[in-house]
Amino acid sequence: MSACEIADLLGAFSGKVNAQIKEIFREDLLMEREAMRTIRSEQGFIDLYSIEMITMLSFHITTRTHRDGQGTPC
Repeated sequence: MSACEIADLLGAFSGKVNAQIKEIFREDLLMEREAMRTIRSEQGFIDLYSIEMITMLSFHITTRTHRDGQGTPC
């Protein structure tokens, strides 16, 4: 899935998703070559992320949203 598709799935802004992706790579929680693949399409180059990245993003974005006092409790 692309960052925009992940943002739609998680109900977050794409900027937040991209920031969390960079943080995950910076913290070495996932390796970029294993969690991301770049493909060429008619619109240009698109980065696609693995299911492991999507799973990690769902925890990162949900946890930080609740910790900041936003969102609804589970």
